Amino acid sequence: MRCKSIFDEFSRSRSGNVAMMFGLLVIPLLIGAGVGLDMARAAETRARLAEAADAGILAAARARLLDDTMTDTEAAALARRQFEANAHLRPDTVIDTFDFDYDEVAGKFTLAVTGTVQTTLLAVTGRKTMLLSINSEAKVAPPRVLEAVLVLDNTNSMSGAKIDALKDSATDLVDTIMADTDNTVKVGIVPFSTYVNVGMSRRNESWINVPADYSQTNYSCHNEYPDAVKSNCRTVSGTCNNDGVSYSCSWEECDWDYGEPVQVCGNSTSNYVWHGCVGSRNYPLNVKDQDFGATRVPGLLNVWCAAEVLPMTDNKTAVKNKISSLYVQGDTYIPTGLSWGLRLISSDAPFTEGTTYTDLEADAGVKAIILMTDGANTRSPNYPDHWGSNVSLANNLTSELCDEIKSKKIFIHTIAFEVTDSTIQNLLRNCASDPSDFYDAGNAAELAEAFNSIGDDLKRLALTK
Repeated sequence: MRCKSIFDEFSRSRSGNVAMMFGLLVIPLLIGAGVGLDMARAAETRARLAEAADAGILAAARARLLDDTMTDTEAAALARRQFEANAHLRPDTVIDTFDFDYDEVAGKFTLAVTGTVQTTLLAVTGRKTMLLSINSEAKVAPPRVLEAVLVLDNTNSMSGAKIDALKDSATDLVDTIMADTDNTVKVGIVPFSTYVNVGMSRRNESWINVPADYSQTNYSCHNEYPDAVKSNCRTVSGTCNNDGVSYSCSWEECDWDYGEPVQVCGNSTSNYVWHGCVGSRNYPLNVKDQDFGATRVPGLLNVWCAAEVLPMTDNKTAVKNKISSLYVQGDTYIPTGLSWGLRLISSDAPFTEGTTYTDLEADAGVKAIILMTDGANTRSPNYPDHWGSNVSLANNLTSELCDEIKSKKIFIHTIAFEVTDSTIQNLLRNCASDPSDFYDAGNAAELAEAFNSIGDDLKRLALTK
């Protein structure tokens, strides 16, 4: 009877059931969690490799079309280099096959990539890797949506024949890409120098903060020399510098006998007025296209800048009129041009004329920024102004902006116009989406050739899926 009683008590006991059930369930729970983690990691890896494949096929396809001497083997090698540069492969990812092909009859480039990514917890089930398969196509055809922003150096060193050559070349580009077409083509213009001019009509927009204009009157005295006499005047030759560009020049020097000074006193009034020029938000917002509601763009009083930007438009006449109205002003600060080029081409405020990046991909569209400059950065930010002279800082910000733009799948074409400085040449070459998208134009004819090549490139290649 005692044995039966003990057995009955044991059979009725529930004290260990929860632990027993948890022990039985913990393994499938861990496996399930592992499957979720491994699947998510594989999906993230595949998305990253798909973007890298798109970058690779477009770089190779464009280079192959522009260079008749390039072989398919060389194009495939270029595609592989661009793919690896953008894929950021981790040790757990292995690429097994990389097949690049060009069907000249069909006018189509294809890229097929396969590989594996190692699993973690899923490996306990015996599945140590997950397969990856990526396919990308680029077709030789005008993109259904093309949006381009021309970021153009309008500094003092571009005066004379150089600004005229720029106007002619940029106009030819517009005629090429905005020719009568069934596709959507929009073009924007960002003239830049030390600052960018966003337009006085935008003074009260929510994304900008412009102080009120004001006048200030002060009483002061200064010396004048009414009896000053100059003598022994002569012409002196030497080297002058205009926004970092050296040139031969001459000037007059004289000996002066100023005589006795006469003190003049009185009121003088200074007017502080906004002319449409904007400075920079603090880093890193000066290299970003975001958070304009929280941190607005500073408008600067008593600062002069180049012509007002033209937001992207499909009105070819408006674009050509803007180009013809360009004029030179100020020194070179490339980051201000690039930052506003990015803001014009996006679909988010402050300028909203651009197609969203999601819709652009669905429409097999292309966004591109064309940057042209004739010299090195000579100004840098001392926030919010751009009167600094830290060239290294300005160059670093230029590189950051180039990377930011390319990360959004926006193509960058760069043109160095009569630039002999190897530092700025390398900066522009690295800024471009591919080295073949950098143009070293030594004269006006080569500048025109560069713009023509870019126009042909943009018109005939679309990414498809």
